[in-house]
Amino acid sequence: MHAANADAPRDSAETVRAVIKARRLRSRFFSEELFADPAWDMLLDLLQAEISQMRVPVSSLCIAAAVPATTALRWLKTMVS
Repeated sequence: MHAANADAPRDSAETVRAVIKARRLRSRFFSEELFADPAWDMLLDLLQAEISQMRVPVSSLCIAAAVPATTALRWLKTMVS
């Protein structure tokens, strides 16, 4: 774990989990192709980890993106740049 970041959002972990769950439920109503960009899902996962003061392994972040690992890693590289 790491020290709390003073700049971290003040949203609760429960709020972020609810947003993640809602994003997963959208597939009931819309085609997943409409939401092919995994960056937002990765950022939500990272935000939840920051609020909970937890580290996120890259493999876990790839799973959170719900895309193939190669795609997630490519997006992660883009986001870091």
